[in-house]
Amino acid sequence: IIPKHIFAGMAPAQIAASPYSGVRAFGTGPFKVASINQLAITLDRNPYAATQPYLDHLVLRTYPATDPQLAIRAVLSGAADLVGGIQPQEVATLQSRRDLTVQEARMFTNSFVSLNSDGDGKAFFSDPKVRLALVQSIDRQKIVSEVLAGRADADPTPIPTAAWAYSVAAANLHPYDAIAAAKSLEAAGWAADPATKIRSKKGTPFRISMVAADSYPNQQVAEAIARQLLDIGIQVDVKTVPASKLLQDYLLTHKYQMALISIDVGPDPDQFWLWHSGTGIGTLNFAYARGWGIIDKDLEDGRAVDDPPSRLAVYIDFQMVMADVAPAIFLYSGHYIYAVSQRVHGVHMNKAIESSDRFQYVTDWYVNTTG
Repeated sequence: IIPKHIFAGMAPAQIAASPYSGVRAFGTGPFKVASINQLAITLDRNPYAATQPYLDHLVLRTYPATDPQLAIRAVLSGAADLVGGIQPQEVATLQSRRDLTVQEARMFTNSFVSLNSDGDGKAFFSDPKVRLALVQSIDRQKIVSEVLAGRADADPTPIPTAAWAYSVAAANLHPYDAIAAAKSLEAAGWAADPATKIRSKKGTPFRISMVAADSYPNQQVAEAIARQLLDIGIQVDVKTVPASKLLQDYLLTHKYQMALISIDVGPDPDQFWLWHSGTGIGTLNFAYARGWGIIDKDLEDGRAVDDPPSRLAVYIDFQMVMADVAPAIFLYSGHYIYAVSQRVHGVHMNKAIESSDRFQYVTDWYVNTTG
């Protein structure tokens, strides 16, 4: 709902650029904008909201992305009351504090290694038997336990474990089995050198590169994958770059052999934008250039039907086919971790959220001021 007397006759771009969509924004929610500066956004209670919040004000402080520890230190020092997006390795310190509680929810994110089968990785990944061998060589639960401190869900499918269309059958279709993976590579002609243990085929060693963002946990996950692939005779050189460079220089240009990607795919299983072969160059399209056939059809059918049972059937088939075709090594779905000062009460989340959903029940928050 937007005010007619403000936005009538304006194009969408004009509405987006209007100060009434930014520093002077207003709406029907529980809070209204009081002030915005480089350090904080201050919200005041909206007296016209249908559900009135307990809080008079809500201050959203900003901290530089280059030093996320600043936000955590603010909560530890009492300068702030809540901080979200906490990384797994930081949880132990926060849980040791008696003045804080830590909440956790599943998210609709998907982390996977894209295999560039039609581009720079074609010599290694064009054979589906090889791709399946790589899928079966990765112990996802070990990565979740050792790198992510158990604060994620091993997820061998493109649809997050928290999503309603997640298929357990597809997840179990090609389970972790390093012995089977090694046999598949042998059958595909990739023989291990008796001395180095590195596989080769027709004189070409199975040595590939994987690009990943240089932040936690991406670098650590990439290195863990490289170690596991080395165990079956595949040498992986990990290259880490800033996330912006990963997107612009590698993913959008498809200039990579393997790429570790973490992305919020949302609660809806529609992944046309991500896996359909017709989405075009310069987009997040990880499909083969020549098309995916039945995968394209599943993605199209998923958009063509609207009743839940039909959509579920389509997206279960999508996951089963993706498991067999193996365009990527699907790894895990992350968790959202939130630290809350014990002076703030009523803070709770659903079992599965997107990061913005942490404010869904903000009208329940309150601070006990009576001592």
